[in-house]
Amino acid sequence: ETFERLSRSLLSLLPECADPDMALGNLHRWLSHLGHSVPVQRLLVDDRFLLRNLLRVFAGSQYFSDILCRDPAYYEILADLPQLTRRRTRDAIVESVARSVVPFRTYDGRLDALRRAKRREILRIGARDLLGLASFEETVEDLSAFADAAVCQAYRMARDEVERRDGSLEGLEFAVVAMGKLGGGELNYSSDIDLMFVYRGGQEHVDPARRIGERVVQALAKPTAEGYVFRVDMRLRPEGRVGPLARSLEAYEEYYRSHLEHWERQALLKARFVAGEE
Repeated sequence: ETFERLSRSLLSLLPECADPDMALGNLHRWLSHLGHSVPVQRLLVDDRFLLRNLLRVFAGSQYFSDILCRDPAYYEILADLPQLTRRRTRDAIVESVARSVVPFRTYDGRLDALRRAKRREILRIGARDLLGLASFEETVEDLSAFADAAVCQAYRMARDEVERRDGSLEGLEFAVVAMGKLGGGELNYSSDIDLMFVYRGGQEHVDPARRIGERVVQALAKPTAEGYVFRVDMRLRPEGRVGPLARSLEAYEEYYRSHLEHWERQALLKARFVAGEE
């Protein structure tokens, strides 16, 4: 009886989908990951709002469909109308990502937690976009806000790990600066992120600052069993690929006084502080 009722609901809702075959195929994949649970089928019969949202997502994006099939319980995001319609602030996104990562004690555990947080947050943002609940401007701003949150968490993890290995970093101030689309708050779903690292400290902080920078890139870009967060492009830093990964504030000032090119001046128009000591 449940299957028959679900079938009737599907026959009435699938014509609304951009690609009914894709929607049905992804629904089948998602149910397979749930073991074709009868309680879940009953939920879909009783909650037409959830079923409609699932089908529209399954029909509109293979990327989001793959997230749902990998983490089937994330369907709850599509079932909560008040949460879907309410836009989160940047601070709320930063706090949510931090809550997802903090409970894990090991560095590798936090890397994986950050990647799971990415899937959940991108699905929420993408669902609002696909379902017509967010404008284009809101979508790119929310994607940028999540990237800010991920960079903040990557910096905390990187600094903690370098301190754990090398001892106290007292006296070292470090900041992550966003450039490009992230700096302008206009990230899209497939964007990489452009960053620069700047620090203030003594000669003894040169190597620790470099290691923090390396760890930030690793925390975001290193593939694990849970995937990766963002590809990171560091080529907008002074001297591009051949320049130091992290520079002191004085070294930046000297470079920009002596060697600044026109394209670098233009790139700096979007420079924006993201994480560390502002």
